[in-house]
Amino acid sequence: MLGALKGQLSPAIALSEEYESRQSLRIIDERTGKEYKVPIRHNTVEAKGFLQIRAPGGPPLHVLDPGLMNTCVAGSRISFIDGEKGILRYRGYPIEHLAEKSSYEEVVFLLIYGDMPTPHQLEEFVSKLALLSAMPEQIKSLIRSFDRHAEGLSFVEPQTDLGLVGSFLQMIDNAPPSPTIARALEVLMILHAEHEMNCSTAAVRHVASSHADLYISLAAGVAALYGPRHGAANEAAVRMLRRIAAPSHVPQFLENVKRREEKLMGFGHRIYKSYDPRAFIVRQVARVVFATLGPSDLSNVATALEKAALKDVYFTSRRLYPNIDFYSGVVYTQLGFAPNSFPLLFAVARLAGWAAHLNEYHQMAPNAEEARMVRPLQVYRGQGERREEILRKEREQVCLAPNRLRRVPRCMAKQKVQKCKHPRFCHVIECYG
Repeated sequence: MLGALKGQLSPAIALSEEYESRQSLRIIDERTGKEYKVPIRHNTVEAKGFLQIRAPGGPPLHVLDPGLMNTCVAGSRISFIDGEKGILRYRGYPIEHLAEKSSYEEVVFLLIYGDMPTPHQLEEFVSKLALLSAMPEQIKSLIRSFDRHAEGLSFVEPQTDLGLVGSFLQMIDNAPPSPTIARALEVLMILHAEHEMNCSTAAVRHVASSHADLYISLAAGVAALYGPRHGAANEAAVRMLRRIAAPSHVPQFLENVKRREEKLMGFGHRIYKSYDPRAFIVRQVARVVFATLGPSDLSNVATALEKAALKDVYFTSRRLYPNIDFYSGVVYTQLGFAPNSFPLLFAVARLAGWAAHLNEYHQMAPNAEEARMVRPLQVYRGQGERREEILRKEREQVCLAPNRLRRVPRCMAKQKVQKCKHPRFCHVIECYG
């Protein structure tokens, strides 16, 4: 247990229980003058309630929400977020409580099965994980066949008596990890284990709705992490800190941010409009790691940048507070992980949340509305109807090639050697260049 965390993480204030509301949203369609009512439940309206609204002879009214900024795609009992108040709970437990008192295995069990394990359940669960941790020889042979871009070291077998996190660190360094360092990484994995309907989790549930198997669905989550917007934010924060290089350069860097010449990475969050509750915990973890391993140039710059930004009304008025990515990358770096491995650490931790969402999805009745295959709509903004007669005339138009103006009927297309450079015809014919 991290001594710096013990007793310092206060649980979030409990909110009132959810209730079924009898309120409704009253809508007047100014096109027709008709009035409609759409029920409000749990502060949410169902999109299908808008299907009753339509102009005479027209299609139902649809809702456009690019990026799903204000759209709920599923109901879930796994995690709760209040972005305005900075609250995160797993299955009702405040994240501060879990980070202070729980192991990663306990959190995995909680997320997947809904309750904290009893001592007997935890022992049985850990034993199953240990049994499944041995890598099959066929997989080892497959991995050995890959090109080696790093050091090409041999496999290190897991030490199941160290737990998931301790075994993970032991396999990386081929040496027993420090209990303090192991606990630091465990807390980071707990914080990354689940975060509601983020990009990768939504991808997992989206693919699962086609009844793809467990491995393919999880692969969709990994694929989403490949994008720098989702899985590499802490890597970008580390690169930023390295560019700043020294605490004395922080004031000038922040001035450059205000002039939009630089981006402030690791600050602000799409969901949290106050302080990210995970960032508060990561900062405490970082202090313990710095005290154990010694401060670094990176950690000194990070500390100076956070202090300066939180004192500047330009950033606080815009609710730009540090998020989980700001310090997590610094801690990973201090623990010896290369920046290109940060998405891997994210995926290893988030497997717990992905598995929980898959379990929740497959437990739904097959005919339940939320068990349907995901099939979003679009707003068509292309051309209207086009006819074959028009296309035929286009195929017989004069083709303008680099050095020659020549009429090329479609029947001659097979005889030529160079594709037409004219964008209007390159998919139809070829011509002399």
